[in-house]
Amino acid sequence: MKHLFCLSVLVFGGPALAQEMSQDPIGDARTAISQDADFDAALVILEAFESHALEARPSVTSSALADMSFLMGVLEFYLNQDEEAAKNRWAWTLQIDPAFKWDEELVGGVGQEVFEGVRQIVDDMASFVPIGDSKELSFPIFLDGMRFEPGLDVKPGQHLIQARCGDGVTRGVYSYLSEGSQWVCPCPLQSCTKDGGGEKKPAASGERSKLGITLNFGNWYSAGEGASILAGVGLSYRPMPDLQIDVAGGMAGPPNSSPGVSSYRTEGGHLAFAVSKVVERGAVDLSAGVHAVLVFAQTVYSEGGESPYSGLVGGAHLGAARNIGTGHQIGARVGYSPVVIEGETLIYLNSVNTLYFKYGF
Repeated sequence: MKHLFCLSVLVFGGPALAQEMSQDPIGDARTAISQDADFDAALVILEAFESHALEARPSVTSSALADMSFLMGVLEFYLNQDEEAAKNRWAWTLQIDPAFKWDEELVGGVGQEVFEGVRQIVDDMASFVPIGDSKELSFPIFLDGMRFEPGLDVKPGQHLIQARCGDGVTRGVYSYLSEGSQWVCPCPLQSCTKDGGGEKKPAASGERSKLGITLNFGNWYSAGEGASILAGVGLSYRPMPDLQIDVAGGMAGPPNSSPGVSSYRTEGGHLAFAVSKVVERGAVDLSAGVHAVLVFAQTVYSEGGESPYSGLVGGAHLGAARNIGTGHQIGARVGYSPVVIEGETLIYLNSVNTLYFKYGF
């Protein structure tokens, strides 16, 4: 069986089958094996996915790579009866996910002993650092679908290295990494690393910080009640380049109630949560996502009575942020929040808008 599992395979052109790639190629390959017993079809699907993974943006997930390599090992073991090739495939699976379990439902118990033997070998391998802390990355690097930084250690063996090169194109290479081996950069005529002078330097303008503290100022506008000021601090986290999670909390001012409203809220506090899909455009990040804001205070009635109050709003938002200085950001989110829970669920006009400054680490 021909496959891409070699010392170093570098592909600079876009994968030919990228536009024909299924939404769930791993699931399709599993179906072809388990339900149709069409191993040739499964092989075509998996090889197409392996080629597609080289230049996929966003990068394919680590779990998808682990599944792909496991299934390729299954085909090597059962179809080609090539135990060594199967071991190589399963070794990569277990390097990506040490807790990966043998799929007995798919292939039964035959081969599991070999698979567990590979697990023991991988567990006993000593990790090493392919890029030391004295280096800096020239571009965002992904190893087996995960963001990679200097100083992180890996297991020796087959890996997928991807880089978002200087021309903005994501390129990849399948390479065997071992201690003392040369790091293979998939960017033509460019180096993925540069000397860092032994110190970790702050991110340059245009680069993104993975974690940062935010200062937030905004408002919650509610039809019939007016606008409440929301101000506080929070944390912003980028687990992946295209995903951002924000949590914040602080004070909530009383709304400037509209005439005729029989009750009003005193000052209180708020908690906010937002998840955003991010698209990078140079030094600017464009985002869209969902959010929820809990405002808690007191409702004071004109008759003088008081009762505990809490209001939860949820909705969707659009945002934009610009990188400034050494990796920090200033940005804004504008949100439409139609769902309100104030003891009962209501749907009417609300908006939650936020200005923020992110101090990136």
